[in-house]
Amino acid sequence: MGWNWLVAPDTSKAHHSISSEEVNAMRGDLMLWPPVVVIHNSSIVSKAKDTEAKVVSMEEIEGVLANIGVPREKVKVSHGRPANQSVFLVKFQPTISGFQEAMRINDYFSSRNHGKEEFQQMRDGKGKKAAPVDNLEELLYAHIAVVEDLVYLDEEAKRRCKIRSKKEVEASADATLNLEP
Repeated sequence: MGWNWLVAPDTSKAHHSISSEEVNAMRGDLMLWPPVVVIHNSSIVSKAKDTEAKVVSMEEIEGVLANIGVPREKVKVSHGRPANQSVFLVKFQPTISGFQEAMRINDYFSSRNHGKEEFQQMRDGKGKKAAPVDNLEELLYAHIAVVEDLVYLDEEAKRRCKIRSKKEVEASADATLNLEP
């Protein structure tokens, strides 16, 4: 990533570079399909003492999703890589409604400052520290999975997923919803 394929190279066989802003925009646009939401448990990820770390169960994650309004029968919750208690994957059907549910979770956590950027800041030690363990939702950070998040997926999910443009999926969702009856 980082080459501008829209501009044909001259005869010197050198490609034209893309600015870092465009590269970052492309990274954020390339999402995994079927939609997957990655949920991080910040009490385990942060460099907290073992006594402060809270192990969150899949049932608790399903409860948080139900509080947001996501029906349990529409999602499949699992751990990311085996034996990793800090990452959960919420998998959706490869449909427009599955994409909309995934985006609703992404928007919910982003609006509460618990999205991908805030998680990266907290993990790198630049943002706020992990919250007390008495409030489960304050421990969780969630975002829709993009190409960079392939490292969190289990082997089965890696085999089944494809890379799609989030803008194209949103455009097809808008086109589907705007059809005249």
